[in-house]
Amino acid sequence: MLNELGYDGVPAVEDGDCDEGWPRVWWAPGGPLGLLPLHAAGYHTDSADDPHRRTVMDRIVSSYTPTVRSLRYARERTLSPAAVRSLIVAMPTTPGLPNHGRLRFVEAVHLTSAFQLTGFPHVIGTLWEVDDQIAVTIADLFYAALQTDFGLDPARAAHALHKAVRRVRDGHGLPAPFDRRRAPLLWAAYLHAGA
Repeated sequence: MLNELGYDGVPAVEDGDCDEGWPRVWWAPGGPLGLLPLHAAGYHTDSADDPHRRTVMDRIVSSYTPTVRSLRYARERTLSPAAVRSLIVAMPTTPGLPNHGRLRFVEAVHLTSAFQLTGFPHVIGTLWEVDDQIAVTIADLFYAALQTDFGLDPARAAHALHKAVRRVRDGHGLPAPFDRRRAPLLWAAYLHAGA
């Protein structure tokens, strides 16, 4: 599909920052397709320095949206200076809920989309429970990529997450026994929803 859209290789604008030069694709999967990490599809066994890598994340910056209408709304919100706000929720269990409130695979996608639908133009979430050490690495890389001379720029969220996940996928910060080519469960869960 990406070949048909003209995204047939690593973008020529490989400046290390993964900013404006990378094309964006918004996924709006429905049904069982919504349970898959479409942004992580491909052959991740290719060498990290191969200019012809065959993966989605080496061709585009991915974002998810539950509907086209919610994407339009999120984009409108990013144009307003009053819309710049953040909310971080880290809650592995919720006492009083069935199974102690542990989120299942399906619910995680809906939770990310729910935050977008309530007005947050950029939401970072995961498709499944993630490794704590990798989460810290992803967060460090993510916030470093959001940083500008004037502070954090939330408009760069999709690009910042993309850059962070690619770095971990390529082996940065992976614990000792893991081979980057055989550890997608450590990095493929992270996704951006919104504008």
